[in-house]
Amino acid sequence: MKQFNGRVKRVLVYGLDDWIGLWVFLEEAEKSTPLPADIREHVLDDIQLLMSCGLIEVGDVESRGFIPWNESIQQARQEILRRWHQLGRDPAEGDVASFKLTSRGKLIAQALLESGEDLGFIEE
Repeated sequence: MKQFNGRVKRVLVYGLDDWIGLWVFLEEAEKSTPLPADIREHVLDDIQLLMSCGLIEVGDVESRGFIPWNESIQQARQEILRRWHQLGRDPAEGDVASFKLTSRGKLIAQALLESGEDLGFIEE
């Protein structure tokens, strides 16, 4: 199995309880990225990694639920970046894109949760 960094593991576990907003990726990247200019690239790289491993899918959450985009990983990355630039600020809940764990993503996230590994969650 691929080795994931702590922020990616925390995002996966978060996805067990809810859809994952772009803001969740951003919040995790801000904890570990020294330069603000690198934040978007780290976020997009994390998303690309999880999508390429088949652990998440990207889409929008609407009144009828999660609607997948059905685009290639590269197209999704470009669309996320386009929407993020168009937003003109850091995304909040419901902005730009949402992500949901695939069946495989749920299995891996559950295994991470049950492993007892310290994932570095910060209680607020």
